[in-house]
Amino acid sequence: MSGMGGNEAPRRPDQLRTVELTVSDGLGVFRLNRPEARNALDPDVADDLHAAATRCAADPALKALLICASGSHFTVGADVRALARVSPGELRRVAGRYHDTLLVLDALPVPIVAAVQGAVAGGGLGLICVADIVLAAAGTKFATGFAGLGLSGDGGSTWFLPRLVGMRRAAEMFLEQRVLDATEAADWGLITRVVPAAELQEQAEQVARLLAAGPARALGELRTLLHRSLTSTLGEQLMAEADALARTADTRDAAAAIQRFVTRAGRA
Repeated sequence: MSGMGGNEAPRRPDQLRTVELTVSDGLGVFRLNRPEARNALDPDVADDLHAAATRCAADPALKALLICASGSHFTVGADVRALARVSPGELRRVAGRYHDTLLVLDALPVPIVAAVQGAVAGGGLGLICVADIVLAAAGTKFATGFAGLGLSGDGGSTWFLPRLVGMRRAAEMFLEQRVLDATEAADWGLITRVVPAAELQEQAEQVARLLAAGPARALGELRTLLHRSLTSTLGEQLMAEADALARTADTRDAAAAIQRFVTRAGRA
């Protein structure tokens, strides 16, 4: 497994091998690109994901992010062959690197769309849990898979899943290793909606581009408000809403939208 030693030349810090990242017209496209391994997560992927997420966080031109994957599967989770060759200490390092990535993505002040197909499993669930809108191709399967490998949860799954699908259903996914199809995942609240497989990329890009063209500050503030609502009291949330409202009211987007509304109302 690359990234674990051997005779390979060291990579430059800016060189990505297993993830592609492009930014155009405010839209970042963050693509897992290890299709020959069903986009399994290994140390190289963990490092590349972290590098790509860090670039996104540092890019002032970014207004929306689309997370997707090459090949027939979004990700099957950890590379099991790699797991067989790493020590517990190295596993902890790789998991920590990946967890840092999820924290960076979760804190981005822009909306995130995820487009998934095939399988979404194990720690890879974290990449859809940090997204705001998740489109899944019909037939996609979702599973935790940890217990089947004698492992506990990863990728923030034990934190996200109880909040997204409820504690009882999360326990069913972890303990009974329940596998969800795309329709069940939508019904449970794990994803936003199911789309025809042939239309997945087109529909996801359309949603992401609309968000990238929207009022950036307002969408970012809304994302932050929704995230903090899970840990805030009502009073704290009301105060945060008032503060965010004042910040967004002082933007060109708000001024232009309000003026358009006033103009239309005057013509009615």
